Amino acid sequence: MEMALYVRPLTTPLVKIAALTAVRGKESRNKKAPDPQENQHSIFLYPKPEVKNKLFSSFSEINLAESMYLARLRSRDAEVRAHEQAHMSAVDGYARGGPRYNYIMGPDGRLYAVGGSIDVDLSPIPGNPEATIRKARIIRRAAIAVIDPSPADLRIASRAYQMEIEARKDLAQENREQQAESSENAYEPVEMYA
Repeated sequence: MEMALYVRPLTTPLVKIAALTAVRGKESRNKKAPDPQENQHSIFLYPKPEVKNKLFSSFSEINLAESMYLARLRSRDAEVRAHEQAHMSAVDGYARGGPRYNYIMGPDGRLYAVGGSIDVDLSPIPGNPEATIRKARIIRRAAIAVIDPSPADLRIASRAYQMEIEARKDLAQENREQQAESSENAYEPVEMYA
């Protein structure tokens, strides 16, 4: 399983953080005796009510960005899973196992599927070109069974079509050989006069 880590970009401009620190600095200068719990970095731990609104407005912007990103991740996850499920339902037993997904870890710590694949058996059935043709058609149909086929889906469909063409050539060769064999073994009428 591939795993990618999500690193949250800085969405709050540094100007806002500097402005909040400056507000805190002005307040501390107006006081005669500093509070023992306060220091230069305590703005994030113990904000005063007037600073609290400004501070949490910047946090809500971050949360809004995170929630928008999570919504996109959830949408992509559902799309990827539906895409791979459409392939699985149409491949009719020619898949090697179930779908495999590529994941990204969201800011909430959960894994979201952003890509997926299914291994398909694209080998011809030896000695049976008719079965190979049926198999190639099923695989080709499964590859393009989705609403928006990916380039990988189109490559699989193309390979299945090539497999079908080769099987048709083999079938035609077998038919020619059978016809030649039957014409050699055919009895010719012989006229006999008594």
